[in-house]
Amino acid sequence: MLKTRQVKKVTEEIEDIICNRCGESCKRAECGFEGLIEAEVNCGYGSCLGDGSTYHFSVCDKCLKSLFGDFKIRPEIAGLPMEAE
Repeated sequence: MLKTRQVKKVTEEIEDIICNRCGESCKRAECGFEGLIEAEVNCGYGSCLGDGSTYHFSVCDKCLKSLFGDFKIRPEIAGLPMEAE
Protein backbone atom coordinates (compact mmCIF):
# COMPACT_ATOMS: atom_id res chain seq x y z
CA MET A 1 0.00 0.00 0.00
CA LEU A 2 1.24 3.46 -0.89
CA LYS A 3 0.89 6.11 1.72
CA THR A 4 1.05 9.57 0.19
CA ARG A 5 1.09 13.13 1.41
CA GLN A 6 0.50 16.45 -0.31
CA VAL A 7 3.73 18.23 -1.22
CA LYS A 8 3.85 21.93 -1.96
CA LYS A 9 5.05 22.54 -5.51
CA VAL A 10 7.64 25.25 -5.88
CA THR A 11 7.99 26.82 -9.29
CA GLU A 12 10.83 28.93 -10.55
CA GLU A 13 10.63 31.71 -13.05
CA ILE A 14 13.46 33.48 -14.80
CA GLU A 15 14.05 36.82 -13.14
CA ASP A 16 16.80 38.00 -15.46
CA ILE A 17 19.31 36.78 -18.02
CA ILE A 18 22.73 38.41 -17.94
CA CYS A 19 24.87 38.87 -21.06
CA ASN A 20 28.12 36.94 -20.73
CA ARG A 21 29.94 39.60 -22.78
CA CYS A 22 28.97 42.93 -21.14
CA GLY A 23 27.30 41.78 -17.92
CA GLU A 24 24.11 43.76 -18.63
CA SER A 25 20.56 42.44 -18.60
CA CYS A 26 19.03 40.88 -21.72
CA LYS A 27 15.59 42.01 -20.52
CA ARG A 28 13.89 44.70 -22.57
CA ALA A 29 10.72 46.20 -21.03
CA GLU A 30 7.59 44.13 -21.56
CA CYS A 31 9.04 42.51 -24.68
CA GLY A 32 10.87 39.92 -22.61
CA PHE A 33 14.42 38.86 -23.29
CA GLU A 34 16.30 39.81 -26.46
CA GLY A 35 19.55 38.60 -27.93
CA LEU A 36 21.13 35.18 -28.15
CA ILE A 37 19.54 33.62 -25.10
CA GLU A 38 20.81 30.34 -23.65
CA ALA A 39 23.08 29.54 -26.59
CA GLU A 40 25.12 26.35 -26.76
CA VAL A 41 28.24 25.66 -28.79
CA ASN A 42 29.48 22.09 -29.09
CA CYS A 43 33.14 21.65 -29.99
CA GLY A 44 34.23 18.83 -32.23
CA TYR A 45 37.37 16.76 -32.41
CA GLY A 46 40.51 18.88 -32.64
CA SER A 47 38.74 22.13 -31.71
CA CYS A 48 40.96 24.86 -30.28
CA LEU A 49 38.18 25.36 -27.71
CA GLY A 50 38.61 21.83 -26.36
CA ASP A 51 37.65 18.43 -27.74
CA GLY A 52 34.05 17.64 -26.90
CA SER A 53 33.59 20.79 -24.79
CA THR A 54 30.20 22.46 -24.63
CA TYR A 55 29.88 26.18 -23.95
CA HIS A 56 26.64 27.67 -22.55
CA PHE A 57 26.14 31.44 -22.70
CA SER A 58 23.82 34.36 -23.46
CA VAL A 59 24.61 37.51 -25.45
CA CYS A 60 22.39 40.62 -25.38
CA ASP A 61 21.19 42.17 -28.63
CA LYS A 62 23.65 45.10 -28.40
CA CYS A 63 26.65 42.79 -28.00
CA LEU A 64 25.33 40.51 -30.73
CA LYS A 65 25.06 43.47 -33.12
CA SER A 66 28.62 44.48 -32.22
CA LEU A 67 29.84 40.93 -32.72
CA PHE A 68 28.17 40.76 -36.15
CA GLY A 69 29.94 44.02 -37.05
CA ASP A 70 33.28 42.26 -36.53
CA PHE A 71 32.45 39.49 -39.02
CA LYS A 72 34.33 39.63 -42.34
CA ILE A 73 31.30 38.02 -43.96
CA ARG A 74 28.14 39.50 -42.50
CA PRO A 75 25.30 37.21 -41.44
CA GLU A 76 22.16 37.21 -43.57
CA ILE A 77 18.81 38.45 -42.35
CA ALA A 78 15.88 36.78 -44.11
CA GLY A 79 18.09 36.18 -47.13
CA LEU A 80 19.45 39.74 -47.29
CA PRO A 81 22.93 40.87 -46.15
CA MET A 82 22.99 42.81 -42.88
CA GLU A 83 23.38 46.54 -43.50
CA ALA A 84 26.57 48.22 -42.32
CA GLU A 85 26.26 51.07 -39.86
